[in-house]
Amino acid sequence: MSPSHFAHRFQACFGLSPMRYRKQVRLEKARLLLLNSEVTISIAAADAGYASDAQFTRDFKNLFGLSPGAYARNMQSHFRGPIGADNAAIRRIG
Repeated sequence: MSPSHFAHRFQACFGLSPMRYRKQVRLEKARLLLLNSEVTISIAAADAGYASDAQFTRDFKNLFGLSPGAYARNMQSHFRGPIGADNAAIRRIG
C-alpha cells in the first residue's frame, strides 16, 4: 500500500489524517504528564517529541482550549492530586 493510499484509508476509517492522529496522541501523553506530575511545560513538550515549547503550546491550546500551564492548574485545582491514580478524583466530584 502506498503512503498516499494509506493516508486516505486511515482518514476514511478514523476521520482524521495519520499525522493529526499522531499529534493528538503526543499531546494526550503530554497532558497526562502535566496532570500527574510536577514536570515543567518544557519537559512535557520534549517528552512528547516537540523541539519548540511555542509550537507545543500552540498545538496544545488548539486541541484542549487552554495553554498547558492553565490546563494543568485548572484541572489540579479541581482534583487536588494526580488524575487517575486510584479513582479518588472521581469520588471527590461525585
